[in-house]
Amino acid sequence: MRRATLLTSTLLLALFVVGAEEQAKVDRNYVGDWEAKDGDKTMSLIIRNLDDKNYYVELTEDNKTSRYTAFIGAVKDAQFANLRELTDDGTIQDERLIMRVGLKDGKLELRNLKDEFFKDQTVDSQAQLTSLIEKNLENKDLYEESVVLTRAVSK
Repeated sequence: MRRATLLTSTLLLALFVVGAEEQAKVDRNYVGDWEAKDGDKTMSLIIRNLDDKNYYVELTEDNKTSRYTAFIGAVKDAQFANLRELTDDGTIQDERLIMRVGLKDGKLELRNLKDEFFKDQTVDSQAQLTSLIEKNLENKDLYEESVVLTRAVSK
């Protein structure tokens, strides 16, 4: 598993997904332009509906833009975004960035899975990943600190 950053967090990149892409359905409440501030840093997140199953996601932080396709899968009542990076050279990445997502009071909360939590865990299948997450769904050690985004103000 590899690492990526989101407002200085270390994120888990996994070979397996949470949920089934063919059963995914876009929640239009996620669609829009979002932003978060962390001191003098601003992160912007653009989410669009691609085909009622998948999202287009564009993340800009530290003057670097990353683009993804994504779908949302569920473990019990919790939703997890499964993001696959769109590369500049057109190669398709095997790994997915997985994070817990949720909407509350008009704000978007992202809770990254903590790489450290999985360090000593064996995850050889989608079923094992889902089971491990389900058993630890409310375990704070599973997640990095939350990032809360608000809808961006139109310019």
